[in-house]
Order: sequence, then C-alpha cells, then structure tokens
Amino acid sequence: MFRRFSLTWYLRGVASLAPILVYLPLFCVLVLSFAHGFWDPTLFSVTFVTGIVVSLAILCVAAYYVYRVYNDSHLTPDQKIMWALLLLGFAPIGCPLFWWTMDKPRANDFTDGLRTSVAVKSQPCHDIDDQRGQKPTHGHTATLMLGAASLGWLLFAGAFVLVMFSILIEWKPPPAIGFGVIFVAAIGAFATMTVVGYFLYHVSRNDSLRPDQRKFWALVLVLLWPLAAPAYWYCHIYKATCDNRKCAQSTNIARS
Repeated sequence: MFRRFSLTWYLRGVASLAPILVYLPLFCVLVLSFAHGFWDPTLFSVTFVTGIVVSLAILCVAAYYVYRVYNDSHLTPDQKIMWALLLLGFAPIGCPLFWWTMDKPRANDFTDGLRTSVAVKSQPCHDIDDQRGQKPTHGHTATLMLGAASLGWLLFAGAFVLVMFSILIEWKPPPAIGFGVIFVAAIGAFATMTVVGYFLYHVSRNDSLRPDQRKFWALVLVLLWPLAAPAYWYCHIYKATCDNRKCAQSTNIARS
C-alpha cells in the first residue's frame, strides 16, 4: 500500500502536519513556562526559529497545493475557489486535508495535465499581429523592475528577523541603524503593496485568462501575495514579454 507513494508525498505530509505536531507543542510549553514565571531564552529561541521554519514550510506546501488546484481539471471553478480559501486562509488545516484526500488520487492526472499544458505552451508562436491585445506586456526594464518589486517583502521580512534577534540578544543599535532598518522595511512593504495592486489590475486586463482563472489569481494574490506575486510575474508578465519578443524577432526574420 505504501509503495505507491513517493518520498516527496511523505515530505509534503510531514510539512503539512508540522504546525500541529511540532510547533504547537513547543508553543504550549513556552506559554506554560511563562504562566509559571519561568523564562528560558533557549526555549524561546528554539520556538522562534522553529516557528519561522514551520511557517516557510507550510507556506511552500500551501502554494504548491494551490497550484495543483489551479491545474486540476477534475475540480469545478467553485471547488477551486473553496480549496484555495481553505489552503490560504487555514493552511494548518487545509494542507493536511488536501494532502490526505486529494494528493494521492490526483497525482497521475495532475502530471498528465502538466504535460498537456507544457505541450500547448511549446507550440510555435503565431503572427505578432494576431497577439496584440491578448496579454498586456512591458518592456525589458519594466519587467525586471516588477519582478524585483514582487520580492520587496523580503526586505521587510529581513528587517523583522533582525529586530527580533536584536531583542533576543538584548542589543540596542544606534539610532542611525534603527532608522535605516525601518526605512528599508518601509520600502519593501510599499513596493510589495504597490506591485500586488498592479498585478490585480493586470489580472483584470489579461485576456489570456478565463473568468474563473481571473477570480483564482485575484484570490491568490490577495491571500498568498509573498509567493503569488513572483509566480504571477513569472507566468504572465516575464514569460509573456519574452514570448512576444521572440515572436517579434521571428516575424521580422520571416518578413525579411
């Protein structure tokens, strides 16, 4: 029975159950120690680092499962939206549920769907005149700037981790360093909020998406923006810009 499933399936299961099996007991022990007036810096450090690792793991699993839901032809649009809400809004519950109920039976069909999607995308491009108005594209510089802005939240996350560790080791930085950290975090947060808002506008104008796909991307961009923004940039902005450039070069060569 267990030989049918690969090692990655078990790893996804461990990552899905990590918040319940790993982080929750540590957090309960930490709260109980605080309640009894016991402060252990080592326990706090282990809980803090474990929380970051578990959060990143469950976030990656949730993003992967949302991508699977997006490409699952067996689900209706309403079912896709329901699964996306469950996976993004309640990941510690939605990920184990999806792993046990949907991850096993859909493995082969999902792989076949990916092969079909790749086969369709690998078809040669059509005339550049026929592609106008289908996907709003950008210049090379603007595309790279949007990609960098979609990762701006990393600046905010790095500043947050730095502040937490400075509190943990009781280090008081000079005012200039503190202002610099706050300034960098503000730039990262502003860049991310701006680019997510623009991507939502881009979704509304992207004629290559079906209505249910637009709803899906809008939902994912709002609820899972740290991973959804770079994913949307790569799938619908960077690749579209590169494909249009290749088609334009091919068309110019053919016309010459």
